[in-house]
Amino acid sequence: MIRVLIVEDEPPIQRRTKRMIEHIDEDFRVAAIAGDGEEALEKMRAEHFDVLFTDIRMPVMDGMKLMNQVRRLYPDCAIVVLSGYQDFEYVSTAIRAQAVDYLLKPIAEETLEKLLFKLKEQFIALKTEHIQQSVAARIHHILPDSKADGLQAVRLGACLFCAGALPQSADVDLYDEVPDVWQKVSLTGMAKALCRDGLLFLQEFSGDTPAERVLVYQQADAADPRWIERLYQEVLQQRKLPVSCVYLRGAIPVEEIGKAYKRLRRLLWDRIVIGKDMLEAVEYQALEKLKPEGGDFAEDSAAASQYAESLSGGNPKQAAAFRREMLSRFVLENWTQRRILLFYQRVVTLLDVKSQDPGSVVQNRDWFYAAVGMAASWKELEEVVRSLEDTALAAGEKNDTMQKVLDYLNVSYAEHITGQTLARRFGYVPSYISFLFRQAYGQTPADYLTGVRLRKAKELLQSQPALLIREVSEQVGFKNPYHFSRVFKKNEGQWPTEYKR
Repeated sequence: MIRVLIVEDEPPIQRRTKRMIEHIDEDFRVAAIAGDGEEALEKMRAEHFDVLFTDIRMPVMDGMKLMNQVRRLYPDCAIVVLSGYQDFEYVSTAIRAQAVDYLLKPIAEETLEKLLFKLKEQFIALKTEHIQQSVAARIHHILPDSKADGLQAVRLGACLFCAGALPQSADVDLYDEVPDVWQKVSLTGMAKALCRDGLLFLQEFSGDTPAERVLVYQQADAADPRWIERLYQEVLQQRKLPVSCVYLRGAIPVEEIGKAYKRLRRLLWDRIVIGKDMLEAVEYQALEKLKPEGGDFAEDSAAASQYAESLSGGNPKQAAAFRREMLSRFVLENWTQRRILLFYQRVVTLLDVKSQDPGSVVQNRDWFYAAVGMAASWKELEEVVRSLEDTALAAGEKNDTMQKVLDYLNVSYAEHITGQTLARRFGYVPSYISFLFRQAYGQTPADYLTGVRLRKAKELLQSQPALLIREVSEQVGFKNPYHFSRVFKKNEGQWPTEYKR
């Protein structure tokens, strides 16, 4: 409902304007009428209005002063001037106050109809922008859920998608290749195609990590209630990784969206099984009461102790056998992601107590927890867990390996190099190579490789100015010349064509 305030000192015009507005478009409601500018400001201080229709010549405070005050105090309120005078000073004041229109009395119904259509379009666009900003701020933890922002009457649905595991770290450097599902799949585009006019508001947001997407929407009464299930099935047809989805049954106030996202994320964390798809709907009020499946898994402590003992005892065959046994249990017993991470947290804590080697992977607790928490398949999990069994590798040998990685990047920069390339060549899982390289050199292999390529590109641009940008790009390892130009501009402050002049 679009709330209107009419400011007019002549009662017959007040009544006629109110009757015309509400007759032409039922989405407009004249919520209040004032006889002068001061009375209008009092009403605006007491309640919210979307549109102000004001006369110019009025007692106490005229429309010119009122418009200036409204524009300063209530910048989102649309202003429409009603006047019996086509005076230049009045018109210029209306323009400075950014009035939507200047209508001469008596108002023709056709003219008012066109104006209301224009006002409704502006209202919808402004409201949509406010909702987007409010929801984004809450999802990204910028705005407290309890903060009032004029959207208390708006109720929204929420849906959380996750490609692969639900990472417990937002550190993008830990990702070998950031899940590309969301680079190829537009949730908003697919949802609009499914629902057509059934969604009054629809916006897609990034979650806490690159694996997540949050869909927030306002659903029309006539919308197909099963559209999210259909959307999920369409996503499954286009994905490469397992995809999980949890969504709310029904709608909640805007101010609850941030809390809802956190609770949906916790639900995923408690439910995801590595390598499996999942779809679940839940009532918002039930989210807080839901308990993790399997409780706190206290019975896993004995197995964690046994595994830690085999690792600290320096028996690699026994440790490898136990690793394989536990992985089999994970699969057969459908262990959730949360349960697996808790298990390895116990293992690492026990190893931390026993370990005397400051260079062992056990010391890199944060990396290990994050890597286990983002394994999207049993193979990835096994690769990460194997690093635990590398306790015999001394810190000096790791540094030597990182030097070899550095040398390889300096020599092979023109080749196509990914985290998997380094993993195959040097034996560690990609995220662990990135972690060790950053420890040794203060940046990730990807950032270092970009720096090498740009240095080589500058040398070519200076020494061989006749080369095409495409040729320079290919020779230094950028396969896309447009991407090369953007990276060069971002890092060097000028385009490659400018640099070689």
